[in-house]
Amino acid sequence: MFFFGGQSGAVCLADDLKNCSEVCKVPGSVKSILFYEKENSVIIITSHLLLVQFKLNLSEKLVPDRKVKLAVSGNIDFLTTIWTGQGLLATVSGENMVRMFNIENDENYVLTLGEPAFKGQVFRDKIISIEYNPRRRIISCGTKEGYIVMWKCKQFTTESPIDSDGWEGMPCMKAQGKPITQLYWGGNMQILAGIHSNGCVILNHTVLKKKMKDNVKMIQISNKAVEVRMRNDQSQN
Repeated sequence: MFFFGGQSGAVCLADDLKNCSEVCKVPGSVKSILFYEKENSVIIITSHLLLVQFKLNLSEKLVPDRKVKLAVSGNIDFLTTIWTGQGLLATVSGENMVRMFNIENDENYVLTLGEPAFKGQVFRDKIISIEYNPRRRIISCGTKEGYIVMWKCKQFTTESPIDSDGWEGMPCMKAQGKPITQLYWGGNMQILAGIHSNGCVILNHTVLKKKMKDNVKMIQISNKAVEVRMRNDQSQN
């Protein structure tokens, strides 16, 4: 069985036997539908910026359980919500931030493009796409100016971070000169594909190498560059 929703706000339940029935209706068009397995419920995000949670009962009908107004601005056309951990939702909408909402403790926080790891490269940019790698616990986002930015979960437990300190920004990269409208993790969660208007760009996870001998330190900083430093020397080549 699966759920789907449309512009009228109707949410339907269907299966592979051609059965289909409307189970609820929400104000505005349906932007995202997420199944919350822990509580056996369906979470719906609407164009009116409402988060509506319905619990499934034995008759496969939806029973209203929660309605929350999301504090989101930006462009509704880019409104996307995904799971980024246990009970943790992430929403982007063409702002310079990712809005995180923990549905279990009803708390929220943001991850912004002002992250020190981004070195000011994307401070005035806008996030328009998002994807999550559950194996490596990395949030990846595509921006309007063609950058891909990422945050990695710093926690070793399976619990989701309760604030922004639980996430660490990773160096961002210019993937394309056009907006990255969609992102997909694949290849055993080692490859990230970014979709733009003229095609796609593929990023492959690579473990960077480092070596130290005598007074020389060598660190790979990209697939084409190695940084060389002398011990106790701040200069670099």
